[in-house]
Amino acid sequence: MEPVWVDEHDVHGQVLDIFIEQRVRGQLLQKNNRQRHKVRTIGTAHEWAQLSDADLHDNDEEELAAAQQMGGSAGVVAKGSKALHAKHLIFKVLRDVSAGHHQGAISDVKFHPIKPVLVTAATSGTISLFELCKEDANLELKKGDFFLQDVRFPRFRLDSIEFFDGGTSILASSANQNHLYTYDLLNGKVASIRHPVVLDSLRTRLTRLSADGTFVGLLANSADIFVFNFKTMEHLHTFRGCQNVVDFCFAPFDRKILYSLAVDGAVNTWNLRRCAEQKVFFDHGCVRATRLSCSRTGQFVACGSNTGIVNVYDLAKVAMDTEKSPKPVHTFDQLTTSVSFVGFSPDAQMMAFGSTAKRMACRLSNCSTGSVFQNYPAKQEHFSTDKFTACEFSPNNAFFSLGTKQGKLRLYRLGHSNSY
Repeated sequence: MEPVWVDEHDVHGQVLDIFIEQRVRGQLLQKNNRQRHKVRTIGTAHEWAQLSDADLHDNDEEELAAAQQMGGSAGVVAKGSKALHAKHLIFKVLRDVSAGHHQGAISDVKFHPIKPVLVTAATSGTISLFELCKEDANLELKKGDFFLQDVRFPRFRLDSIEFFDGGTSILASSANQNHLYTYDLLNGKVASIRHPVVLDSLRTRLTRLSADGTFVGLLANSADIFVFNFKTMEHLHTFRGCQNVVDFCFAPFDRKILYSLAVDGAVNTWNLRRCAEQKVFFDHGCVRATRLSCSRTGQFVACGSNTGIVNVYDLAKVAMDTEKSPKPVHTFDQLTTSVSFVGFSPDAQMMAFGSTAKRMACRLSNCSTGSVFQNYPAKQEHFSTDKFTACEFSPNNAFFSLGTKQGKLRLYRLGHSNSY
């Protein structure tokens, strides 16, 4: 089959190669302290990442408006979005924008907070960026190749990526490593951040960044969450769970609040303002917990388990419960294998959840009605063998994407939104 698009620079071996050399300290990396990170770009390098003052201002205004709405009713509709039908979703299956640039199993997917760009992290250690459309006003997929650039980290199995500094930089993390990487989208520079000395003898498993990029949390050993100032890596506090922690996150609406999920279903609420205080409740009917997700609106927290059950809780009701056993507002039992990922849309109208253990095991739900959309996945997808690993909604719900174990992307245009 002929490729859809061929880059003459690729054909003639003239793809721009930028080798960024840097010193990496630490005993494990002393023998190779001049790491080389290969960055490939098409077109003018990093041109797309240039953000105007208006872009940054608009983004700040939107974040401020969202923050002012926190704690309100369910599903504060995002800009350009309409209310959803209870059980029928209007959507369109789009083509794989990563075709021709598959780099191995995808571990994480993220939409850029401002520009219509989709970013993937592969277990091979490669971050790839794809431009979906030229402008926010026209959400039709652009013609030609979507590939913008990629950056490869040798011997670094990527687990997660996060945007920070207004979308101009990416934080990349990997379990069982003694360092993190940051990638500056404006100048193409890669930097290594060595874990603080306090973590030298510990095994790190998860890394999470607060929504504003102020704090970074690292889960070490089985139940210790170390919180640092991201800019200085000053150790602020260590939260210690009673059981093995399987997942944790910073509250999107408050950088000083963290939620953690233990293997026995215990959901802890930690507060950097009052570190000695600890609130806990138990996920209803949990056998073995697997995943935790908190909505950006601050209303919902979802817990997934190895039985395929996803329970959704109203945080306001949880805060008022004194018996540590609140009832979930919604329970979803459509999966038959262990929950691998859970994610809310930015306005919390929708929630996606899925399992990597079974093909096409992903469902989309309506958070207002507690029902799943019966027409998703689309009929033409039912016989696909894709196994999903991660999910993400675009900032205003125009797009929804899934990463797969096969290294491909699933991309959907959601009909209830007209803004990226």
